[in-house]
Amino acid sequence: MESGLPPSPEFDNDNRASEDGRMNNRVSRLEVIAADVLACLAKIEATMATRDDLHRLEVTLIKWVVGTVGGVGIALATVMTFVLNNAGPRPAPSSAVAPAAQALATPPIVIVIPPGALQWQAQPPK
Repeated sequence: MESGLPPSPEFDNDNRASEDGRMNNRVSRLEVIAADVLACLAKIEATMATRDDLHRLEVTLIKWVVGTVGGVGIALATVMTFVLNNAGPRPAPSSAVAPAAQALATPPIVIVIPPGALQWQAQPPK
């Protein structure tokens, strides 16, 4: 009875009458599976992130990254300043008497002007 036409609605795909129960069993199993799938989809939809949630997450993440990078940069600059200021050899400690002793070690410069050397400036020119 194959005429090349698609099966009519009252027959299964293998050209058997649908009253034998095979189609009804398949449909009832599919309905059970569909109910399970809908329940799973409802759970997923209830816990699924929306675009707004993802946007807020992105903004928060950017804030944390910028803050962390800034904090690490400031900490690095502080450590570098401390290390560079304290890394070199220290000069020997000097006491309070040392500047006075240093002044005595260098002789003072004394300029001696003879008594008559500045008298020509006191006289008016002729």
